[in-house]
This record gives sequence, structure tokens and C-alpha cells, in this order.
Amino acid sequence: MKKKLMSLALALAMCVSLCVPAWATDEEKQALQQIEMTPDVFNEYDYIVSVRKAGNIQLQSIGVPSKDIAYIKSDAIEKELQYRASLPENVLEDQYCYGNEEVSILKAYDGGRLEDRPGMRAVTATLTAGLGKLVTGPKRMGAIYAWSWDYKPVVTFTDAAAISWIGTYANGLNNEAKVNFRESRADVHYYYSTRVQPQITYSLESENPSRGCNVKIPMETYSGGFPVWAKNGAIYAYIELQDSHGANFTTLSMVGAYGHYNVSVGLGVSFPAGCSISFSGYNTALGTSYMNFYA
Repeated sequence: MKKKLMSLALALAMCVSLCVPAWATDEEKQALQQIEMTPDVFNEYDYIVSVRKAGNIQLQSIGVPSKDIAYIKSDAIEKELQYRASLPENVLEDQYCYGNEEVSILKAYDGGRLEDRPGMRAVTATLTAGLGKLVTGPKRMGAIYAWSWDYKPVVTFTDAAAISWIGTYANGLNNEAKVNFRESRADVHYYYSTRVQPQITYSLESENPSRGCNVKIPMETYSGGFPVWAKNGAIYAYIELQDSHGANFTTLSMVGAYGHYNVSVGLGVSFPAGCSISFSGYNTALGTSYMNFYA
């Protein structure tokens, strides 16, 4: 437990120190430092075991694609962990961010099914996430949603992060609040080793810019010839009134969430009625954080 807490502390420290690009504004730097991150909002092991225990029809009924089900129920994850167990200790520590305790657990792994090896939860990745304020005002609001993994996830395909909102306006009147795509973005901190840690900026997208915005995150890519993985990142979303002469903001209710485990192509993010987020291919939105912004 002590080692796990240390790992979470390191993850938070890296999110603050390494996810702030040189081009970030002062308000963005301050917001990232002040954001309240919630640790252990999701662990891969728990999800893997829950999928394996559920029936395929039940999983499909809640929107988990058949390709995802087949992959998680196969032995691909065990093979990945066996591969990691074969690596030198210094590689596991430098490139996967494991500590001594986690390395020892990996080295002792016998290749058995994860659902029968509860101790392997310690070497699957845990997500930390949080939502914070960038700016508040009568015509413009800004939010930051940040996330961080303690170790390299065992499944690295395409993830997603998103922010959704719903506003109330002065005197009970109506207006429309849309994301400003020109100012908004997502900064993702990729990791190869303690010496190679590039940062990539992605544009945000949305099926409904009046309800939310999102970014799709390749969990593995190449940078400078190195294979890197997405360790942490943040969405910076600026929401503005479309009718600047209309009713001002009173409040803006915000939610941020993260989607992990998408093997299938066609990853989708939608924003149902109210302040909510739906990721296609996931049975839940992970790392969900709520906050009210007051003008």
C-alpha cells in the first residue's frame, strides 16, 4: 500500500510538472497546479475481471463491442504481462514506471489468468483524474480536465477524454454556449523513459459544440524514433456565449470524463441530454468529475 501511495504521488507530481507546455498561459499553469486530482478512479485489472466474468450478450447490451470483448477475454493481456516479466528490471522501472515491489510481482508471474491472480492488480495501470477552473466570467468560462496513469496500461489502443456542460443564464433567459475551438486544445504528455518525454498537442472535436468537446488519444505512437505511450494529459476548454448581447452566464455546470479500452475502430464520443458524456465501446465513463462554475 505504501508503494502504491508513492506511485500515485509521483503520478500527480509528473502531471503538474510535465504537462505544462511552454506556450501555456499563466492561468492555465495556475489551474493545473491547483486542480484537485482524485486518485485510483479506475484500475485496469478491475475492468478486465468484470468483463471476463460477464456474458457476451450482457456486455453487448451495454455497448461493449464484440472485438473488445474478444480481446479482453483472450490471453493477449497475459502475454503482454509475460513479455514485461521477461524485461530487465531497469527497463521496467525506466520505461514502464514500475517500482521495486511491482517489478518483483511481475518477475514472479507464472502466466496464469488474471482473474485467478488478484495480486496482479498491482502491476496494471491505475488512472487519476480531476476537473478544475481556468477562467470564469459573465460571457466566457474555461475548464481543465486532467488525467494521469501511474504505469503503462496493458491495453494501449485509442482512449478519449471529454468535457460536457450545461448553462443557466441571467433572469431565467436563454443563450447558447459553445466551445471556442481556436483557443481550446488537449496537451498529452508521452513517455518513453526519464530522458525521452515528448508532449503532443491535439485539437479538440465535437459532434455537438454546444454540449461538449473531446479528444481522441492514441495511447502509443512514435516521437523522435522512440515508441512512446500516453502517460498523462489535460484538456483546456474555453466556452463562450454565442450571443454576446444576450443573457449572461449565471452558472455553467461542467463534467469531465475519460474513456479507456477501445480496440474497435470508430471510437465515438457523444453528449446526451443534460450534462453527461457517453463513450461508445465503454460500459462507463471513467474518472468522472463534476464542478459548477459561477460567473
